[in-house]
Amino acid sequence: MSQTVEITSNNFSGEQVNIIFTPQGSDISYGLGEQTIPYTFDSSILGSNINVLGTYSINVINSNCNHILVIN
Repeated sequence: MSQTVEITSNNFSGEQVNIIFTPQGSDISYGLGEQTIPYTFDSSILGSNINVLGTYSINVINSNCNHILVIN
């Protein structure tokens, strides 16, 4: 079943970011590529059994800012 989560930021709205997603309880990470904030991640792009819960590593491309977002 497909799930979605929206990644937003007041400080980085409109910025290009590179996102890496690691599902909760997994050792496998998925590169979601370069996206523009706000970004809506739809888990169906990775497979029908993927849940949106997990860790999102977000790197703002035009700066030295790295952020970690954990959704439990």
